[in-house]
Amino acid sequence: MFMGEYMCGVSYDNAVFSGLTMAWMADSGWYFPQTSTAETLRYGRNLGCTFANPLSCPSRGSLGTPFYACTSGQTGCTFDRSGQGACSGLNDDFLFNSCSYYSVYSNRHCRFGTKWFPSTNDGSTVGLNSLCFRASLLGESTDAGTNTANCYEYQCFSRDQLYVKVNGVLTACPYGSTVTVSGYGGSLTCPSAVEGWCSDLPATPVTLPRITTVSPTSGDSGSTISLTGTGFANVTAVYICDTAGSSLAVTATTISVVNEASNSGISTKRCNIYIVDNQGRKFAAPESYDIDAGVGDLIDSAWWNCAIATAAYGSPMDPHVWALRNFRDQYLKQTVAGQTFIDFYYRYSPSVAKVIANNDWMKPIVRMMLWPIVSVVEMF
Repeated sequence: MFMGEYMCGVSYDNAVFSGLTMAWMADSGWYFPQTSTAETLRYGRNLGCTFANPLSCPSRGSLGTPFYACTSGQTGCTFDRSGQGACSGLNDDFLFNSCSYYSVYSNRHCRFGTKWFPSTNDGSTVGLNSLCFRASLLGESTDAGTNTANCYEYQCFSRDQLYVKVNGVLTACPYGSTVTVSGYGGSLTCPSAVEGWCSDLPATPVTLPRITTVSPTSGDSGSTISLTGTGFANVTAVYICDTAGSSLAVTATTISVVNEASNSGISTKRCNIYIVDNQGRKFAAPESYDIDAGVGDLIDSAWWNCAIATAAYGSPMDPHVWALRNFRDQYLKQTVAGQTFIDFYYRYSPSVAKVIANNDWMKPIVRMMLWPIVSVVEMF
């Protein structure tokens, strides 16, 4: 019952001196402890007497919660959310009531050390204000990442206002819910209310900026985006894909902004949207903003020399586009007439390609028109 308490005489990385220890020291008559310095003992906190019964092990929570009855070999968050650990399996450890638990890995603490997977775009952070959450976040992607335990910063504004920070941007994390994060595929599971991470704060909620809708949820660089919500009076900036928007117009409940972010890739780019208030705090929208491939700056780049064919076939890597590009390099560039045609094409094709890329109904028509040309050049 007392796992994580210093006076149990066992080694634990985030052990505490709880109120129980303070009371025992005072009752001994030898000590006069400062009870105000007592720390929170989190194992089984607020779960009542039933938690003390070993027979309750199988019914303790669900995957992603600290007291989940894990099975040997699983990984998850430790009971105090201090890091990722390996499941012990059923055991005779009286400190855990003989129930299974996650024992933290030595190199996967959330409050100190380094980021576990530095090459993964999951928005995680290791630091003094970080906790372990069950999450499958993957940045700038419409797909989910691996569902695992990972470290994210958290911040409390009142007893019932818990926010999680993903790459420095705040997202509301209602107790016991699973939330999506703007700009990320996948989801994150929030702590339950009984864990009491914000219980030392007043119950009165703090007024914070809150985005409720984003319209539209996809577009291109230069598109206008409308946000609705509350508490916008002190908003100073809006960011899309971490790029500041322009032409900002703000009222207490609405925001209009022009997207300045673009997509230079060949697949849909999932962008975050967040607002910044006059205190420098960043609050995420409940939705993401998708920028499709084949539009914007990609068409204007050197890679898009075959702009119309690339827009029609959907990728500069398409075999038909490669055939046209090879014909250009091996034959057209070798003659004066061919080079003249290339110069003319480069001057006017990007604007035509943008229209094709933004209108799916045009693509099969253009492909049909290009088919005789492609069929001939593929013979060379």
